[in-house]
Order: sequence, then C-alpha cells, then structure tokens
Amino acid sequence: MPISPSLPRHVHKFRQSFLNQFNKCPEAARRSHLGMGKDRNTSDLVRGNAVHGAIETYGFAWQEDYEAELEEILQWGKEEFANFSSEDNIEWKQPFEKTEAQVQKNIEVWYEEVLPLLRKPISIEEKFNLLFYEDDQRQIYLTGTPDWVQLSEDGQVEVVDWKNPKAEPRDLWIEDRSNLQAAVYSWALSAESFTLYYLHWNESKYRDTGKDKPNYTVRRIPRHIENEPALQELVISAAISLEANLPALPQQWDSWFCSPQWCPHWSECRGKHLGEVPFWESKQ
Repeated sequence: MPISPSLPRHVHKFRQSFLNQFNKCPEAARRSHLGMGKDRNTSDLVRGNAVHGAIETYGFAWQEDYEAELEEILQWGKEEFANFSSEDNIEWKQPFEKTEAQVQKNIEVWYEEVLPLLRKPISIEEKFNLLFYEDDQRQIYLTGTPDWVQLSEDGQVEVVDWKNPKAEPRDLWIEDRSNLQAAVYSWALSAESFTLYYLHWNESKYRDTGKDKPNYTVRRIPRHIENEPALQELVISAAISLEANLPALPQQWDSWFCSPQWCPHWSECRGKHLGEVPFWESKQ
C-alpha cells in the first residue's frame, strides 16, 4: 500500500538518554537505536535505582499528605535494593555490602539535607511523549521521565533530578552550557529550571574535617529559551544521521564513555582490537 504523500517519511522517538549517548558517541547511539548490544546492569545502576525507588515512594506518600520518618524511607531503600540486586548478570563494580551501605547513606543524605529544600511534588516519575519537531520529511518526538516536579513559591514549574555518583562530581561548569537533560525537560514541562542534586556521602572524605560540609552537590540550571533552536538543530542532526542508514557513524574516543566499563558496544567496536583490558588499564 503506498504511503500517503501527506505523511512524513520518518517518525522518530528519542529519549533524552539517547541524545546524551549521541553526544558522547554517535556510533554507540546508532548501535543502541538499532537494538544492537545489550545495556549493562551494574552496581552503579542498582545503587541509583534503589535510591530513586525509595525517594519515589516517599514522594507519592507526601502527595497524600503522609510524611514518612527516616527509618521508614530507609526500609523502603532496603526493599528496593533487595529487588534490584536480585537481578541476573549484575556487574558488581563495588562489593555488594558496600553498595547496599551507600544506598542507605544516600537516602539518609536526601532525607536529612535535601528534603528540607524541596516542596511537595506535583508529579513523580511521570513520562512525557511530545512532538518536538516536524516537517514534510520527519516527525520527532521527545520522551523522558522527570524524577520530581514541583512548583516554586511564585507558581513556576521546577524539575528536580537525583544523581548517585560514587564521588563528588567535578567540572560542573559544563552542566550549565550543555546539559541535554535540563534542556529537554525544561522545554517539555515549560519549566523555569532544572535542578540536579548529586548525593555523594563519603565517610573517608567527610570524617574529621572539622567542617559542616554538605554530603550533596546542587546545580540549578535555568531554562534558556534562546538555546532551544540549537537543541532543535542537534535533534534534527541525530534524526538525519539515522535516516541515512549508514553502516557506521563517527566514534568518539575522547570520552570516559569509550571504555569496556561503560560502553555496551565496546566488544564489537574498539574493543575488537584492544580487548577487555585496553592499554591504559593494563598500565595501572
């Protein structure tokens, strides 16, 4: 049956995470888009998912005017960790016990230090799927799932996101100019800002310092409407690259992502030549 000339030839649905991957390595993004390779389930994901799950449960309860105590949200964290840690084929970058302890500490940091800075959420983990761009050749939808959405004191929409790194983040200046998650989510929800909370409790770093230093890092990124035409061009470039159906796209070697520890396509890409222990790791 012939396609109606009134319909676009291509329809794309891009998650914000795909756009991040396209920025890090176009070839890895191409392979993921085609369903090649398999996402790696690591202890980092287990830690993040367990913390997110406990905070999500707290948020839903708060929407119903129930504010749980610390012991209760810690128990939710234990249950979430037990659930995610029972999955098959987990790569434990950290020992099981250390990962579990980090989950509990990050939840405690969130409850004691971050929660007092928040407002009751108007939505939690609510997915959006919105038409971002269309012409006579293509339609492009953007999808995502914000962790937490709240209203500011003057009624403006604020998006909040939690990160669970193993250590305090560095080079946060780059977030202000190029954080795609902030750009996409602020556009999708017409939000005034996107705020990142990095939960990074670390006993060795904060013990005996004599300073009342927070166990989190916060980065508030305002919405930059003037940047959204540039975002549109980036998204269109990703769509056109995929539409060309090329056998390969450029590889991005100068990224932390180009590593057997992170890229799900390593063994079929650069890893075909360097193996699972590349030269820079063999020297350590």
